[in-house]
Amino acid sequence: MLTFTPPAGFKDVSEYSFSGKRRHVVVRCTHELGSGQDLLSVATDYSSELREYLHADSSEISPINRRADGSSYVTVQATFGKQNATERSAFVLLANGTSLQLSLRSDAADAQAASEFLQLVNTVHAAPAAAQGQAMSVATPDESPVIHRAGPVLISLPAEYQNHTLLKFS
Repeated sequence: MLTFTPPAGFKDVSEYSFSGKRRHVVVRCTHELGSGQDLLSVATDYSSELREYLHADSSEISPINRRADGSSYVTVQATFGKQNATERSAFVLLANGTSLQLSLRSDAADAQAASEFLQLVNTVHAAPAAAQGQAMSVATPDESPVIHRAGPVLISLPAEYQNHTLLKFS
């Protein structure tokens, strides 16, 4: 575990990025999403952006779903024919009020990507809060299982995923 102290008075605005074989996972902290309706609204906007700016061939939005722990989430699945890729994104509101976007991009023919995505959505959980001036920890590749801190959440990924995150504070 690598430990460091974040700059005083700065907010972590990093985009946490992990790559493995032919899959790519990104975790972004979203702020001030307080209800399932907020998740649905953000997912609808994101779906439109995927089609308009990234030229997705199709984009489907799920209804509001509930995890076993009571957390809410909405998914967006987009296909990109020219790149032969599928992106699955979830906007998740954890029970403690933390909200995030979790995305997994894979080859369109990758049959196991959908189940891995749902597992990630259902197992991502809030990280212990660090008080101002306390150290944050980031996983190192030799840990097993590899549990990565991605801002306010912890995500467990298969060992083949490499962390490519560039930490950013504002």
